Amino acid sequence: MKRSRLMQLWPLALLAGLAAGSCGKASDEPSLLLDSNTNWLKRCDADDQCDGSLRCYCGQCSLPCAGGDECSLLAGAECASSGGAVCSEQPGAGGLCVLGCVSDQECGLDFACTAGQCVPQPCTGAFLGADDLYQELATDVSRLDAGDAPTTRYITLANHSSYHACESTLLAQSQGLSKLLNSLSLSSLVTAPQPVDAAEVVYRIDLRDYEWDRPVVVRGVTYPDVWEALISLDPYAVPMIGDDADDTVSDTQTLVPLVFASSLIASALDPELYAAVLDLPEQIDPFYSSLGVIAPDARAGFTLTRETIASHFQMQSRVGFVWQIWALRTEGTLFDAPLGTPDGDREIVFSLPNGLSGFFYADRFGARLESSPDFIDPTQLDFRARAPLSGLRLHPTGLSLAADEVRDNVEANPGRFEAEDLAAIRAAYPGAEAIATLVQQEAEFFTRRALAAANVDPALPEPISTVMDDFNRDVDLDTAAGELLVTREFLEENLNLLPPELSVLDGGQISRSDFSELYLAARCVLSAVQENTPDPDICP
Repeated sequence: MKRSRLMQLWPLALLAGLAAGSCGKASDEPSLLLDSNTNWLKRCDADDQCDGSLRCYCGQCSLPCAGGDECSLLAGAECASSGGAVCSEQPGAGGLCVLGCVSDQECGLDFACTAGQCVPQPCTGAFLGADDLYQELATDVSRLDAGDAPTTRYITLANHSSYHACESTLLAQSQGLSKLLNSLSLSSLVTAPQPVDAAEVVYRIDLRDYEWDRPVVVRGVTYPDVWEALISLDPYAVPMIGDDADDTVSDTQTLVPLVFASSLIASALDPELYAAVLDLPEQIDPFYSSLGVIAPDARAGFTLTRETIASHFQMQSRVGFVWQIWALRTEGTLFDAPLGTPDGDREIVFSLPNGLSGFFYADRFGARLESSPDFIDPTQLDFRARAPLSGLRLHPTGLSLAADEVRDNVEANPGRFEAEDLAAIRAAYPGAEAIATLVQQEAEFFTRRALAAANVDPALPEPISTVMDDFNRDVDLDTAAGELLVTREFLEENLNLLPPELSVLDGGQISRSDFSELYLAARCVLSAVQENTPDPDICP
């Protein structure tokens, strides 16, 4: 079998024109939380799935209205009665902001044009159980060359294709998987996972495409390859036995050849595993030395939650860049001493060999951190930014950097500096426009080209963090049935056989962490009627 190679190493000549800049930071004003297209229109089951001031009404993110211009903040919206097409047979009181339409294409994912309004569509899919999946795997792996099978692994969206099978959900899962695989790759090539079925619910990967066929050490434990490290952290990665499972295990030479995309992503975002897969050392100096990073060639300074200096470095060992974003804990020094050494933590954003970005945090002395209080991620309960999830969320299509404020401030007050210092500052800080140009060109040349090769649409919400947000929500009966690979009806009828904590699924929800702890026990009980079942040696 010929292995897919979709992107070659970046040509050095194409970097010759890069000059120095910044992407702007979105305002917190409600009007700027919504873009100019239809991105405000999202399917939902609960308020926390909606952005900004929007709430979940009739299965869509919207706002109530009584008429007039109350929907003016939502591009293309109009106020309509919350009955009929909008809310089907369960209308709410008053009106609702809706998107008018003539065709389905105007409505986007998960919506259709009905009676001149974009309304949510049912999210239903075909059920796939463990026997269906392992039959697919056994058939596919039997077709591979003998030399390829041992490094072949499979990842499935079956837990979502049976229930909650919204188009946007499945798209986020497949694109999140592709971006995740290539974001944990040391290869100079981008390789998208290959679907093996017509419905594109099961994907095949080759460990060699991402340089995962090597030992890694995570928290002092040595694993023979990256896959084994990943499944060790995944409570949903279950060793299986049965005719098809046995054949697949024998050919692939791993006890767990198949995992869910969502649980794989959750495992892969573990900070220590992420650092081990990308060979990130404990200290920043060896990392910089390995990349040939010497001195910054451009800087930008700005004030967000605190004063911050971003320094740009060009790699010497390969084509690529490093941005070091350093927090100043001593207020008032950014404009008085812009060439001084900051005294806070650092966020490091760097290009991987394939063009996507890597992320980590370090303290003022250069020691790698799992999280930092100096950088804010509002989605975290403690607001601490964490690598890599915060980096992926905050820099989805390239570095997001506030505009430089130092150069203009210095030019407005040149008398505050000695001539030699003034010249050095001007040389170090090329200004907001130059920095914005550099950031934009690097995003286009590295990140966006890599995303395109991975089949990831940069216009859609960042898929890895989208999958994580969905995965971390409380688990309902449909979600549990999908992940236990049984039908909703079968699960409902057999809840009494499962650990008593899962009885809450009869009309309620259970936290993701509690469900994860109970998952294996439930899977072992419910798979008794299947041909391919969890290995009894690992069942409680």
